[in-house]
Amino acid sequence: MTTSVVEAHDFEWTLRSRDQLATTFEKQTWEAEETGFIVCDMWDYHHSVNAVQRLKGFAPKLDRVLSEARNRGATIIHAPSDCMPFYKEHAARQRALAVALAANAPERIAEWCHRIPEEELATYPIDQSDGGEDDDVEAHARWAAYLESIGRNPGTPWKRQTKMLTIDDQCDFIAAEGDVVWNILEDKQIKRVVLVGVHTNMCVLGRPFGLRQMKRAGKEVILMRDMTDVMYDPNDWPYVSHFAGIDLVIEHIERWVCPTITSDQVIGGQPFRFRNDRRATVGILAPTEEASMIAENLRHDFRIHCLGGEGPDLNNADLYYVIREPLAAMDVTARPIVQLSPILRKGESLKNDHPILQGTDKTALLALRDDGTPVVSTNSRRIAFNSCFWLTGQAVPETMPGLSSQSDRHWILKIVPKALAELPESTDASWWRALMLVPHSWKERPLKLQLDCFGESAEVYLNGTLLASRYLHSEQLLFGELNHLAIHVKGGSNGQVGEDSPPALHHPNGEALSLSGRWQMRLGDDPSWKDFPIPPQFGASTDNIFEFRRSGLVPVRGLVPNRQGAER
Repeated sequence: MTTSVVEAHDFEWTLRSRDQLATTFEKQTWEAEETGFIVCDMWDYHHSVNAVQRLKGFAPKLDRVLSEARNRGATIIHAPSDCMPFYKEHAARQRALAVALAANAPERIAEWCHRIPEEELATYPIDQSDGGEDDDVEAHARWAAYLESIGRNPGTPWKRQTKMLTIDDQCDFIAAEGDVVWNILEDKQIKRVVLVGVHTNMCVLGRPFGLRQMKRAGKEVILMRDMTDVMYDPNDWPYVSHFAGIDLVIEHIERWVCPTITSDQVIGGQPFRFRNDRRATVGILAPTEEASMIAENLRHDFRIHCLGGEGPDLNNADLYYVIREPLAAMDVTARPIVQLSPILRKGESLKNDHPILQGTDKTALLALRDDGTPVVSTNSRRIAFNSCFWLTGQAVPETMPGLSSQSDRHWILKIVPKALAELPESTDASWWRALMLVPHSWKERPLKLQLDCFGESAEVYLNGTLLASRYLHSEQLLFGELNHLAIHVKGGSNGQVGEDSPPALHHPNGEALSLSGRWQMRLGDDPSWKDFPIPPQFGASTDNIFEFRRSGLVPVRGLVPNRQGAER
């Protein structure tokens, strides 16, 4: 097909970011000719049938976004990973390969980017280490059988980008290699990048052309948050709905990685919303700490807007939870308000069987500050929780969920080798896991794992294989990629590890990669926990990755001191 490029028209964005849970907004103008749109992994098929259906839900609107962006003069790069053979003869692929090599290619631009420095203190919000597939078992089996019947591998069935997106053979590019994408951006003098596609918690964040890599390389980058999806199973921690899982990942991105926008800022109308996402929206106007506690309880059943200032979310809620005075720009006259001050003051006159009092201590309703605003206590949080259901016509649940509840059903964060708080459960076994990123330059000599803090009897698994010794050879490690390290501790440790001899990976030249820090721990003795069921990069979180870099090097007692020229 051919396209006539019309006069360039700039993009007017309202960028959303976060400080803890409070949202902030910033208006920016991006010149269209300096803006690139990267379409991540919008494949024709996927091993998850639910993922396919969700992609089909927003793909038509995404095609409209790309068409409008293209007509304004923006550059469109289609990046369906693993599908370059299909497009070998396509004009958009040949155009990408014909671009001159950039002289300023960033280091490791062709590799996955699993974490950026800003995420060092972040706690990753969901457990995706099982791949995040949320299919019904029977539906998944039928889907796998269908994929086999059409000659596709049920595990990796993608061969091309979905036909629902237009690739303009006159001006678009097809490239999924980080260095090739970088060449295009530099050749077209693209300063700013918009990421769209799937899946945000895996490929959109981590691919060589993804959000982290673009930010690390110095581009201004944003995510179009309604033109994406995540791989997350509600049966995994934190046990929220799939759509709440999307919200949690987007909040992580907005706080630690980059701002986000929505599709209506390009084509008008309303932001996209998945058909099955029927949650009511609660706008919370409260101090950040209290808003965080309230959102934690409501997130499973409601969409949450924590209102920190004027912005597009301000008047886009079904009801509001208010502690402080509403903002001047808020138009809440036509919507219900959960305002606890009057509720608490009148608590004595409410009948004890009123739905909003379910699960509360009826004798302790009055919890007000001197200025009349409520203190967010167990009672007031439960009243707010109940009121949101009641005001939206839903039955009030018997129990109030919490996002931070801990149990042995999921992996929790622990610090190694520092002292650990004793867990209430008692067990004869625990599993600990971390991810190591080891450089190619360490490939020539055997490496030694120092794991004394876990005890001599601990079993050590590397990428799912039990190690016969603590010495690792080249054929056992993936160099330049993530390696999954799992430690099986037996003998009533009750979640404890020793404080001496920090864990580390040692090179014979005297350098060492420190493995101290935040590991993930799980109580129990399930042998299936020895490995990720998917390649580690797809399940990697920011909580347990140990990278070889200058700040990670530690002295090795009795060996040669660290060299100053260590590889980053």
